[in-house]
Amino acid sequence: MTHARARGVRFHLHPSQLSPDVVATIRDGGVDIHAWEVNDAPTLRAMQALGIPKLCTDHPGLMLALLGRGAG
Repeated sequence: MTHARARGVRFHLHPSQLSPDVVATIRDGGVDIHAWEVNDAPTLRAMQALGIPKLCTDHPGLMLALLGRGAG
């Protein structure tokens, strides 16, 4: 993973695959982490606690509301 950042490598992982140790290992390798299937408040909060900056969801309006942002 040492050259991952230079190559623009990103890991897109399901929240069930992420833990503090996994996130730390990936970040130590210089890789960006994104999470997919973040579709409810508990999962959103867990990803925020892990510092995952980019999320994919099937419910963008709900996620925006939970984040306190307008959908428009």
